[in-house]
Parts: sequence; C-alpha cells; structure tokens
Amino acid sequence: AFSTEQPLDGQHKAHAVVKTDRGLELAELLSNDVARSVANQTPIGELVRLATADEVTQAKQQQSKVAQLISDANDMARIHQLAIDVLDAEYLFDGEHAVPYYLGEFAAQFALLRTALAVKHKLLRVDLTPFIEPAPTAGGCGAGGCGCHANEGHE
Repeated sequence: AFSTEQPLDGQHKAHAVVKTDRGLELAELLSNDVARSVANQTPIGELVRLATADEVTQAKQQQSKVAQLISDANDMARIHQLAIDVLDAEYLFDGEHAVPYYLGEFAAQFALLRTALAVKHKLLRVDLTPFIEPAPTAGGCGAGGCGCHANEGHE
C-alpha cells in the first residue's frame, strides 16, 4: 500500500508513479480508494501521481532489456567465478537503476559485477538482491540473532 497527500483519480490497473526506498517506480493501482487501502497498513512508499502514456511506454521499453541484463549478469558472474544464478531483474522508473535478483551466496566480488553491469548497460546503480532472503545467523530471532537459542543442542 502507498500513501498519498493528494487524491488521485485513477481506475483499477491504471499506472502510477510511486516513490519507494529504491527510488521512483511504476506501479499499477489495485484500488482507487487510497485512504481505505492503507487504513490498517504501514505504507511502503508514496503514490506520487498517475503515469503518462509516454512514461508507460518508456517503462515497457526498459523492461524489454531485462533478458539481456540477466544474460550479461550470469556471464559476468561466471567470469568473476561467483557461484550465483541471476534469475530475474527489473529496471526502475528512472532507467538508471537496475535490480538483478540472484540465488547463491553473497561474495565480496559483487562490487566488480555491479560495476561491470553498470558500465555495460549505462546504469548509475545496480543492486544485486537475493531472490530468497538468507536465513538468520547466530541463533535465530532475526538479523544478528537474539542469542536465546545459542546453547540449544550443545549440552
């Protein structure tokens, strides 16, 4: 759900520009009653405005580049001997930011892969994102663990 300061007159499935922690993104409206849709939820971003037809076309053109980005990411991962498999990717609304989603272990060499992808695809930012969030370490209870289970099974 997204918050908004100004009511928007958009129909179901209309495209809108939203601001998230990742930047501007293109989204589809699932409801034209924003106040009702966020009543019991913490918004994940702000509904900025309805998208123009040109912006929707531009976003679709950007998404047509996803297959090449995935292919290049996997090729470059092999070159850098990274044990990952890029399964999906997306371009954000600005066209200067891509998010490839991968399976595998994080490695320090990700910086090399991000830089190589950014240069080849003329991007300002590439955020490699795990397809599945890694399991918590250090005893559970979230990132870093609480330690309350640290001695279980070690009697």
